Amino acid sequence: MKKTTVLIVLCLILSGCAVISKDMQKWMGRNVNDLVARWGPPSQIMSDGAGGRVFIYVADRGWLYPATSVTSTRASGGVYGNQLYGNVTSQTVYYPGMVMSYTAYRIFWIDSTGRITAWSWKGI
Repeated sequence: MKKTTVLIVLCLILSGCAVISKDMQKWMGRNVNDLVARWGPPSQIMSDGAGGRVFIYVADRGWLYPATSVTSTRASGGVYGNQLYGNVTSQTVYYPGMVMSYTAYRIFWIDSTGRITAWSWKGI
C-alpha cells in the first residue's frame, strides 16, 4: 500500500473516531429514556454493581469486496522472408470476492436515577 493511501485511510479512521466520540459525548447527563427512544432497546442490559445499569448496543458491520478478474494480452509478430507470423497470448487472473466483517459496540453507564454517566465504544 502506498504511503499516501495509508495516510488517507488513517485520516478517515481518525475523523470517524472523533465523530463517534462527539456523538457519544452528547448523551452525557441525559435520561436513558431519551437514548432508548432514539436508538431503540439495547442488545444487552447489565448491572453495574452499584445500583445502576450498563446498556450495550451491538451492531455487526460488514461489506463485500466483489470478485474481479484481470486479463492481459500480449501480441508479438513479424515478417520472415515473405511470411507473416504472429503470436497472441492471453492470461486471466481471478481474484475471489471476500466478505469482511466486525462487531461494533456502544456502551452507556446509567446511574440509579436514569442518567447517563459514562460511555465507551469499540469499532467504527
